[in-house]
Amino acid sequence: MSERCDNNSTYSMVSNRTQQIYRRRVRVVFIQRCVIAFAAIIIILLAVLLGSGIIAMADSSQQSTESIICYTSIEIEQGDTLSSIADEYYSVDTGMNTDEYIDEICRLNSLSDSDSIHQGCSLVIPYCR
Repeated sequence: MSERCDNNSTYSMVSNRTQQIYRRRVRVVFIQRCVIAFAAIIIILLAVLLGSGIIAMADSSQQSTESIICYTSIEIEQGDTLSSIADEYYSVDTGMNTDEYIDEICRLNSLSDSDSIHQGCSLVIPYCR
């Protein structure tokens, strides 16, 4: 009988050893899967952040090229008024409405009112390129 007990204890030790190896393998596989999942999440987050940053840069560069305000000098001809000049040179790309555009022309040229322009004089006016 003692042999039989020894066999059972040997079998039990082998079985315990196998279970320990199996448990350790399960833990290793679990840790590996966690690391892979974590790495995948980091890669996805980086892709989203970089993608949104590139889109934002493209939007800002597009906006900056569309709204470049330049200035030119024109000579006032007979019959010109600030309104007729605004009708000719005004663009919505300036970010102003027509009245604000006329006010800007007055400010740039130190004009106090719209009656103060005369044929042959020059005006500095803003325009969008």
